[in-house]
Formats: sequence, C-alpha cells, structure tokens
Amino acid sequence: MVREQRWLRLTLRAPSPLMETLSDLLLEHGALGSWQEGSAVHVYLPPEFNPLEVHSCLRRLLQCLGSGAEEIEFELHWEEERDWQSAWKAHFRPVLVGRRLLVRAPWHEVPKGATDRDLPIVIQPGQAFGTGTHPSTQLTLEALEQHARPGMSALDLGTGSGILAIAAAKLGCAPVIGLDIDPVAIENARENLRLNRAEGQVRLVVGSIDALASGARFDILLANLQRQILLPILDDIATHLNANGVAVLAGLIETEEEEITSEMPRFGLRSEDCLRREEWIAIVARRRV
Repeated sequence: MVREQRWLRLTLRAPSPLMETLSDLLLEHGALGSWQEGSAVHVYLPPEFNPLEVHSCLRRLLQCLGSGAEEIEFELHWEEERDWQSAWKAHFRPVLVGRRLLVRAPWHEVPKGATDRDLPIVIQPGQAFGTGTHPSTQLTLEALEQHARPGMSALDLGTGSGILAIAAAKLGCAPVIGLDIDPVAIENARENLRLNRAEGQVRLVVGSIDALASGARFDILLANLQRQILLPILDDIATHLNANGVAVLAGLIETEEEEITSEMPRFGLRSEDCLRREEWIAIVARRRV
C-alpha cells in the first residue's frame, strides 16, 4: 500500500501588519504556499524540512523583524497530503471584489448568481502573494476598477500572482506590464495568465522598477507593497506616471497613511482618495499636470 505523503504545517498568529511580511519571507525560504485565516497564517512546508531546524530558523527570522515580533506565536504539526489538499481548497472560495471582478481558483465552478457582466479572474494559489482574499489586494482591485479605462497603459509593481495585472487587462487596459524581483512569482503569474488566456495581454518582467526604460510612462500604476518598500520608490513611481496618471499605493495600514501622503507632494503626487478595510488602506494618488 502506498503511504500518504505528509506535509509540515506551520501556523503563526501575528499582528496584521506582519502577516504579509511573514508569508513573503517563508515563501522565499521554500514554503509551498500560505493563506491567512483570521489572525493566523497557515504555511505548508515540504516534508523534507526538519521541524527542529524550522523552529530554530523561525526564531532567527522573528528576531530580524524587530518591533511586533514578540507578539508572534507559532506551532508546527504534520498533516497528511489529502488533509492539506482539502484544507487548501476549502479555504479559497470565489469572491466578488468591487462591482464585477470575480476571483476564483481553477477548481471552482462559476458561482450561482454570476452574470455576464462579471469579469472572472482565475488564480492558482501558489508561491506568490495575491489570491484576492486579503484586504489590501481587494482594495487595490476596487481602486483599479474605479479608475481603469479601456486603452489605459498599466504597470503592476510586485505583481506576485499576477492578479492585479490580469484584472487590468480584463478591464481593457493595454499595454499591461507585471514586474517582480522574484522569478518564482513571475512563473506563478505566467501560469495564471495562461489560466485567464491573457498571455498576449500582459508582459511579465523579472526585476525592480529600475528595470523599466527611463522613458516608460503609464496611465495607471499599481503598487500593493509595504511601507518600507514604497517610501524609497515614490520618486520612481511619479517618474513612470503620465501627467494626470493614477497610482494606487496599498499594502499599508492606517497608521502609515500620513507618512506616505506627506511625502507625495515632493514628487508631484497628490492624494485623491483613500480606500479602507479593517486597518488596511489603499491610497489613490494622481500625478499633477
């Protein structure tokens, strides 16, 4: 009899602002996938990982996070493959974001009540952030839906799963570029482009914003990142926006709003709106003409 494959599940409970950082760090260190459930993040690790080594590595990782790390709790346990697959699939349910962006996984059928106006976005959960369940992703999608118009050029910084770039393409933006420094994320995004038949609508690039040509300008720029990443590149974001172009700055919490908005005028950006969900925000900024 073939023995079921076992997987190591790591469950962490942490303050919300650290959730994305923890998920990203663990995925960079070889995790197979993660999802957030309330105040917990569940992460699946390959069976060859040694629990004692994981415990030691995690302790070192938490020390590097600094403030807030002392509030993080975690536990490890083994789980059978069939249990993992069931839990993984049960967590991801179709979600309607905004008025008509319908995000679902490949195994989901089209939900009852869906209309011809809905734009389906199929996302394979994997080693990249962006499945449509996190408030910051949803806020960015909502802001995109509000401001995107057919024919607008769009840039997705830190594309992750590619969900934002795919949504931009489905809303009629062209051309659309998805940029990410992580080659694994780009491969995950490439698979999602295939699932959405959007390979010819979105160009994926491995690299940071510096990889763009100096004259590249966009009508809409999406940056669902983190404060410490956004602040140093506000100048670059403004540089790559067309006059009167819109930037959606997300991955932020309410206490970081003033710091970001106070820096924007230096680079010719003005805050036009701020979308909010729980403690998460998405700032809609416009480049002054």
